Amino acid sequence: MKALQAQMNPHFIFNSLNSIGEMILNNENKEASNYLSKFARLIRITLDQSSHSMVSLRNTIDYLERYMEMEHIRNSLFTHQVTIDPALDMDETMVPPMLIQPFIENALWHGVSAGDKRIHVKINFKKANDNLVCTIDDNGMGIDHSRQQSHSNGRHQPVGIANIQTRVGLLNEKYNLHAQISIVDKKYLPEQHETGTIVTLQLPLDIEEL
Repeated sequence: MKALQAQMNPHFIFNSLNSIGEMILNNENKEASNYLSKFARLIRITLDQSSHSMVSLRNTIDYLERYMEMEHIRNSLFTHQVTIDPALDMDETMVPPMLIQPFIENALWHGVSAGDKRIHVKINFKKANDNLVCTIDDNGMGIDHSRQQSHSNGRHQPVGIANIQTRVGLLNEKYNLHAQISIVDKKYLPEQHETGTIVTLQLPLDIEEL
């Protein structure tokens, strides 16, 4: 599980360093400096969270907000919305680290086209019976189109999907969970009039290490 978790970080670092490099080449030195400062803080948090099997929902959301704030420097047309069910205890609810961020990263890097960088990502955390349900809903090009485009032009494939599915399977074994994950292209949803991808993660609220 540690090895799978570690595989995600290099892709995130690669994307971030590429962004800094592009800003410098475009003489966007103020933006590059600001991005680098936020990137350094985020790396520190990433390294800290990677040493834990679980982190609180409060820390998870703080991490996601910091990540999205950093990405907004790179893409000013990116907007986001985070909603949290008041029934959730943000300090007692525990979430595996680096489980949600890769899906936001995929939306921002693979859900937009070169000609249109506009994208809105909605992240929702709610309590459903004894489960935490997190949805990541974007209005990008959709995962099917993104995969086809990545394959045809040699771009990096969306990262972490098979990886995260494997992690969820390992978490189910280790903690005797019944966690679930689904990734759906909106074109397959009835009465859906926009493109994009919806990711749904379901985790039990009561997680006890065996």
